[in-house]
Amino acid sequence: MQNNSRQPSAAVDTLAMAQACQDHYIAQRLPAWMKRLSVAEFTLLSEALPELLACRAGLVSALARIRNLNAFTQPLLQQALGAHGDLDVDRLYFRQWYTFTSPTIHYVTSRLPVVGSDYYDIPLLEAALSNFTAEQQRDQPQGNCLVDVRGARRSELSAPGFARLCRALDLGQKYQAHLDSVLQPEVRGLLTRRQRYSMLVDALQARAQGVLSADELQWVVALCTKDTLGKLEGASVRVRQLAVFGCRLQQIVVLDVIDAGLLFNTSKRVLVYVPGDPHGPWSVRSDLEDYARRVLGKRLREDDYRRFFNRFVRRRDSQRFFSAVSERLDDVPGWATRDLDEQTFAYRLPLFEHLADDWIARIKDDAAVIAPPVALLDREVQAEHARRLRAEGWTLLGVAGFFVPGIGAVLLGVMAWELLEQTFQAVGDWQDNERNAALAHLLNVGKGLLAVGATVAVVATARRAWSVVDNLVPAQLENGEEKLWNADLGPYRCESPPDMAVPDMEGMHRLGERRWISMDGHWYEMTWHNDDEQWQLLPYQGYAPPLRHNGAGAWRLWYEQPAEWGDTRQLFRRLGGPFSDLDDAQIDQSLAIHGLDDQHLRAWHVYGLAPEAALVDTVARVRLAGRIGTLINHLREGGVTADPLLLEQVMRLPQAAGKDGAALADVAWAGRRELLQAVYEEQNPDTETGRLLRQNFASLHRLAADEVLRDASEDDLQLLRETGRVPLPMAEAARLQVARIRIARVYEALSIDTPQNLDLARVVLNLLVHVPGAGGPGWRLYDGDASEPLVTVEGSGQTFDLLHRHGLFRLRTRTHTVAGERGELFETLAAAYDDASQAAIGQGRSFVPALRQALTDVAIEQRQTVVNLLRLEQPTGSFLPPQRLADGRVGYPLAGGRFWGALGRNRPRALQARLRDLYPAFSDEQIGHWLASGDAQARLHRLEQQYGVLKRHLTQWARSALLSSELPARREFRKGLINCWRCLVPELQGQAALDDGRFMLTQTISRLGHLPALPAQVGFPHVSILALRAMRVEHVPDEFLRAFPNLRNLEITHCRLRRLPLPLMLVQKLEVLDLSGNQITLDQGQALVLADCRSLVYLNLSDNPLRRAFSVQAMTELNALYLSNTQLPECPYGLMDAPELHTLNLSGNRISELPEGFHQSQLWRLGRVELSGNRLGGGAGWVIKLAFA
Repeated sequence: MQNNSRQPSAAVDTLAMAQACQDHYIAQRLPAWMKRLSVAEFTLLSEALPELLACRAGLVSALARIRNLNAFTQPLLQQALGAHGDLDVDRLYFRQWYTFTSPTIHYVTSRLPVVGSDYYDIPLLEAALSNFTAEQQRDQPQGNCLVDVRGARRSELSAPGFARLCRALDLGQKYQAHLDSVLQPEVRGLLTRRQRYSMLVDALQARAQGVLSADELQWVVALCTKDTLGKLEGASVRVRQLAVFGCRLQQIVVLDVIDAGLLFNTSKRVLVYVPGDPHGPWSVRSDLEDYARRVLGKRLREDDYRRFFNRFVRRRDSQRFFSAVSERLDDVPGWATRDLDEQTFAYRLPLFEHLADDWIARIKDDAAVIAPPVALLDREVQAEHARRLRAEGWTLLGVAGFFVPGIGAVLLGVMAWELLEQTFQAVGDWQDNERNAALAHLLNVGKGLLAVGATVAVVATARRAWSVVDNLVPAQLENGEEKLWNADLGPYRCESPPDMAVPDMEGMHRLGERRWISMDGHWYEMTWHNDDEQWQLLPYQGYAPPLRHNGAGAWRLWYEQPAEWGDTRQLFRRLGGPFSDLDDAQIDQSLAIHGLDDQHLRAWHVYGLAPEAALVDTVARVRLAGRIGTLINHLREGGVTADPLLLEQVMRLPQAAGKDGAALADVAWAGRRELLQAVYEEQNPDTETGRLLRQNFASLHRLAADEVLRDASEDDLQLLRETGRVPLPMAEAARLQVARIRIARVYEALSIDTPQNLDLARVVLNLLVHVPGAGGPGWRLYDGDASEPLVTVEGSGQTFDLLHRHGLFRLRTRTHTVAGERGELFETLAAAYDDASQAAIGQGRSFVPALRQALTDVAIEQRQTVVNLLRLEQPTGSFLPPQRLADGRVGYPLAGGRFWGALGRNRPRALQARLRDLYPAFSDEQIGHWLASGDAQARLHRLEQQYGVLKRHLTQWARSALLSSELPARREFRKGLINCWRCLVPELQGQAALDDGRFMLTQTISRLGHLPALPAQVGFPHVSILALRAMRVEHVPDEFLRAFPNLRNLEITHCRLRRLPLPLMLVQKLEVLDLSGNQITLDQGQALVLADCRSLVYLNLSDNPLRRAFSVQAMTELNALYLSNTQLPECPYGLMDAPELHTLNLSGNRISELPEGFHQSQLWRLGRVELSGNRLGGGAGWVIKLAFA
């Protein structure tokens, strides 16, 4: 009962910490000014921002109905042209002639000016948008005409006729009507709300930043919420519109605080509101001139600010305005100021409705400048507009193509949207309800920051309901920013790679420099990121999700957590390559053949391991059997096969010549096993080295041979290639593979139509007794013409001989009567059962399939029996053997959910995803321990930095051996070190192992000659045992060993060390030191260091040319001392003072004298002593023999 009561409390505490970590990402993206608001001000902000977001969503929806100018007018013009013949508006131009004063001097006119003429062609739609005057529809220059793309004149419509058509069509007026239909009244209402709440939010920001005073903020709040123009510090305020250089600016509001005088009024100060200003929307200055000179005039000197400010200038005024800006402000010293001919005009009230009307009027007016209605045709305005377009590098048609009125300008500067974009990745792809929930959560976090004094430690201590945010994961953008991302992969998906793309062993499809992978049935293009040394998807909106893979086709996103994947078939398919091509039944067959379950598959994903060769081979054979079955069905149905390569193999079968359709299907069915084996062997050609190995192990298939060769040392491979002899370690690995293959082949033959052999017959005959009704006959199994049976199975009925030859079977009675022709096993067995027995076993089904299925079920249930029948031991020695042991397997992660079940389905993912990416094998409980610590976020950040440093350093270290034979060894050691740092040690998983420091880092038989000097910030505190054996290492850097602060066992044996690898930080910590089989020679300094190893329990320096004795007096815990073949001239000093010493081996040295009293010591009387091979006298030698008798 006590346990039950405490568990929910712990779960709630952990949930709160997980939520706090999730909210940390939001808190760190919130602007600093928001944290300085008062509670009342933040309440106003929390009310205004959702309103702004709703306005934006409404405006997006409404303005989406506005068609851009080109798309709206082109069909109308094309329809009008259709009445005049075959005229294509997209392929026609309007040629317009003009006159000018020529600089050429003519001999007739002498120095008098000569009038020249020329023409230019403009797209027909551009000419129609510019429209024509009434005079142009009657008379135009004679050369004006319509021409095609080649410049040829078109006679269907004259220039005046085209002018009349355009004036009658009046595209500009039609577009004005289109704008009216959308903008009124829905957009007007949305714009009013947007202007109101934008001003309010910007005022709150200005107050937090110290721009507005408290009184000024309250005045703006009253204006925005109540439309009241109250007094500001006792003074009246007038709402004015700003005009500069004679141009009235749109949407800018000037609040003129009036200082009333006896004779005339003056400005006490002005508050200027410029929506979306990157320098801050609000400015407070002493008067309008001060603002114009020292604020607006300074900002307009920047090109970026001019581009921003363009949104407040009507298109018809833009040329005049920006020309004046350039003339007045360009090349002005930074300290100087200029007036801007500034003026103000009264705004009509209510203010926000008027601002909305002005915005709509401005949009319509801008459209009229580009496409003027006939009634508003103004050639002077058009000329100014054309000059502005030329200055900006545009054409009229180009501007029309991009003119979707106001969507950009009206949607920019919405603070609610900006906050979402700053915090969440690709928020534009979200649904409205998701954005609303995210904004609500963001505001809740901001409110929490205010409550705890702008810290992040206790942001989310209460339960929340914003599952949208809890499901997000952190995203590190290319520019270094970090946002939360909803893991939507839709924008990253692409079409399947071109047919020319070539797949490789890692599961990538390559074409030139491009790469594609498939995950969960979707294709993604990816690229290599040099800085992080990892693959990632092509970026979308600045984010390129990093990828993780096992080097053999299993790809996943960094945040995906295989430890939580619960669907066995998903786990199987995510192994990639051919694994993803199998259907559900084939997946179940493959797993049953090898006795695998979801835990085995999950472990491969978690530890980033490739599936074993035996399973990969079975998947290929199951897939091939499926292809054969599909082809046979197509042939029977008379359809066209989609597998011509397999059909070509069918035509090579005996009796296939000249047949097609159902007849060919019968041939393929009869030879399906031989067909499978032929295609299988063709798909798996031998390598030269593999052929040498398979000559000694005939049952070894190509994939298994490759795995043995891949795991072998370079020395063993060299021996195999040079002599043809298989080294012992390689032979043991090959025997293990053969055992697995024999078991797999039996189960494959039971499940699919593969070649049948004696192993299958041996298993089947012995399992018949377990099939109800099938245990009656007795059996004797013979191989070919052998005189003695291989297997004898007693039965209650008649005994039959089963003869095997070349994969086919024949039945023979005791009287040597042959029953039937040679055939496959199960059909041959059927002849031994009468009709009654077959009916009883078949249970209404055909006997042969029923018997085969029954035997398959028995074999799956009694896997150990099958192993015993094949006279094999349980295959061991690999990470995941084909059978699952009855007592489970240490370190296999289960599907997540037991710990998190109490926390709800929508648990925060950010910290958990980062932690699992760093430590994929962590259990739910280990993650819970992390979250329970108060500094989880900071610890994780430090570890991520350490991991990055370690990867980069080891990558650089490995690359430094790029041109040497040591490169493969360095890469292997790099991988092992990184996996060890990430606790990816399957044999030692578990919190107890981590807490007790029982991790062991080992490397055996390698050509590695140099160990890396690890950075100071990298550590392996969980490693207590370091074992390096049979390597070429000559020196161990102190910087390498310092990374193992909790090292207790150091074993570097059969290497090439010349000095003791003993940094001072390890000297008094080591309990086991084994440096046997090196080339260490002791000098006085090293002897002193060795003598200071006070905690040693085991010391082995055998087979080193030490040549100098050292003291063991301080080694009070020493239990075993091995110093054989070390060229010692005398015994170690203090030998008689080591109270715990039990084993001593000083054989093969130059010792001529033993310490006084040695033969009476406890070591001599009760311990184990070896002194042979020294220069001691005969008496001593005789005593030694007695001691070891």
